[in-house]
Amino acid sequence: MDVKEAVAEGTLTYRPIPKLGTNTVASSMLFLDGVRVPADRVLGEPDQGFAVLWDILNPERILAAAGGVGSGGLVLKTACEYAGERAPFGTPIGANQAVAFPLARIKAQLELARLMTYKAAWLWDRGQPCGSEANIAKLTAADAAWQAADRAFQTFGGMAYSLEYPVARMFRDARIAKNIPVAEELVLAHIAQHELGLPKSY
Repeated sequence: MDVKEAVAEGTLTYRPIPKLGTNTVASSMLFLDGVRVPADRVLGEPDQGFAVLWDILNPERILAAAGGVGSGGLVLKTACEYAGERAPFGTPIGANQAVAFPLARIKAQLELARLMTYKAAWLWDRGQPCGSEANIAKLTAADAAWQAADRAFQTFGGMAYSLEYPVARMFRDARIAKNIPVAEELVLAHIAQHELGLPKSY
């Protein structure tokens, strides 16, 4: 299928989706109406498209994992800078273990997610199976980024709501990583079935 031809013919139409945040990539609702795909452009076997799609999603999940590690790192850096500078009673709040230890745990989680992301990317680059690694990388990176955003919010306290700081935007944007490119539940289902040997859920 040629996308430009299908749009010109009116068999493929789309409508942009306004979003809460993460607007670095546009999102659209896609409508297919009588689209014909020539036999020489079919990927894989007819009626087995999901298997092909799952493999295509591997690099997207690796990219999402890398984004989670990177954005989580930025959020952590922002929280640590604030914790090191904010000293309402003469001592920076980051000197308190109740503030410092959760931030340190986020650092550990991000580094573990980074290593799994590297492993998944390494396998993909060599043409080796990497579905489970991509899933685990995406799962751990999204969770670490979300935890980083939540902890940054807590570190900033009431000022997290202030537009003077980027925390509210970071918090909002971190949440979508748990849902894209596939929902966390699908990732867990894949790990349960393919890594743990548990029965397929329906």
